[in-house]
Amino acid sequence: MKYLLDFNFRRGYIVYPSIVVVVGVFDKNLRANFMSCIWNTPLSFDPPLYGVSISPTRATYNLILEREEFSICFWPFDKVQDVEFFGTYSYREIDKSKDIKLIESIKTKTPIPERAYAVLECSLYDYTTYGDHTLFVGKILVIHFDENSTYELFNMPVLDLNKKKPVLYLGNGIYLTVDEKTILNLRK
Repeated sequence: MKYLLDFNFRRGYIVYPSIVVVVGVFDKNLRANFMSCIWNTPLSFDPPLYGVSISPTRATYNLILEREEFSICFWPFDKVQDVEFFGTYSYREIDKSKDIKLIESIKTKTPIPERAYAVLECSLYDYTTYGDHTLFVGKILVIHFDENSTYELFNMPVLDLNKKKPVLYLGNGIYLTVDEKTILNLRK
């Protein structure tokens, strides 16, 4: 196996593909901002925690600190152009929410886009800076999901890959998704 000792991790595409989420947060005037986030992960069952890693150069960074809440939105592959748009343009320069229909949040004041197949309403639980990014940990208060794109497993919604596909990122503006024919269930 080859190895690198001298590398630029900004081009660390070996860690991809990764699921892309869209982080949503309102500003003080309730204008919604959306940012694509590739570095994201579930962190805990109890309490239910989910983390997103965001650079302090992003407008989303300060908005989360101000609002202390945010949404984590799972976008369908058929709307992947939205994901690229949210990750390419800045809230400081353009209204990224102008074409996005929102539904009402339940326990927070966070943007819940109708286009997402699932959304986690989160309150800011904790945050810590690691290198040039900050890991924002959200405590999940509400799970929204498209009942036409999911089925129930153990009393929780699961994405039905015959109806919707998630957005995965391969690096350098390249996206892909999954094929349900390649799924292998080893726990039958």
